[in-house]
Amino acid sequence: MDLPSADGSIIDGVQLLSRESVVPLYYQLQEVLKQEIESGRWTAGTRLPSEHELARRFGVSRIVVRQALEILKKDRQIVTVQGSGSFVAPPKVEHEVGSLSRLLAGQQEQGSSVVIIDHRTTTVEPAIETKLAVPRLEPVSYVTWLWSLNDTPLGIGHSYFPRNDHPWFASVIDPPDMPYEAADQRWPIELAPIEASIEATQTGDFSSEQLGVPLGAPLFLISATERIVGKDGTLRPFEFARVGYRADILAFRMAATGTDDPSLAVTMSMH
Repeated sequence: MDLPSADGSIIDGVQLLSRESVVPLYYQLQEVLKQEIESGRWTAGTRLPSEHELARRFGVSRIVVRQALEILKKDRQIVTVQGSGSFVAPPKVEHEVGSLSRLLAGQQEQGSSVVIIDHRTTTVEPAIETKLAVPRLEPVSYVTWLWSLNDTPLGIGHSYFPRNDHPWFASVIDPPDMPYEAADQRWPIELAPIEASIEATQTGDFSSEQLGVPLGAPLFLISATERIVGKDGTLRPFEFARVGYRADILAFRMAATGTDDPSLAVTMSMH
């Protein structure tokens, strides 16, 4: 059997692994396999070559192959069926990163569900007052909500809204009983591009219970300021949200919205 050369070149359509690289062979291999999946060479449901076939193709041991496949499995790019092998997982479904208003201002996706867990009036720290452009110690609306897709809880959010700016707001956010389903409502607002930051965090007792994941499970924490477009074309703060999205099945993509607009369009995809 011909072993791969050390330079990582491509021969007969096979990307060879570099044995001189500081990057371990199993990590190089998972990256090559990931490229083949994402390029569409192996489509959803396709059975991957066996461990033996992959080991022969890339000139590595089956231990290296197993380590590479385990990474792809944890990334939910492949699924393993006992006795049958490894298969390419279904394609990722892309979603726009959402605050509560972003989820409810657009066309509702099939299977999307937003449940209001709690709503109350409270005061907030100066940092949030600044983001909402409200006076010091002015009460704001505080909403806790849960977003699910096809009955799978994906995100739990805490949102703050200025009060009295929109007469319709109280009637749609403050029903007599909670929790309640809010996904069938469509808010009459036009949102500007989101301003968001992303960091890593983990679930506490409450969020792990609501999301149905273990305590301490990883989350993407999105801090987002939403602005609405007024009738005169000016932008006004409408919502500040902190949303914890499940890091085990969600991924994010960010792209600039245009050369004249410094903001980012942030989307996420589900494995």
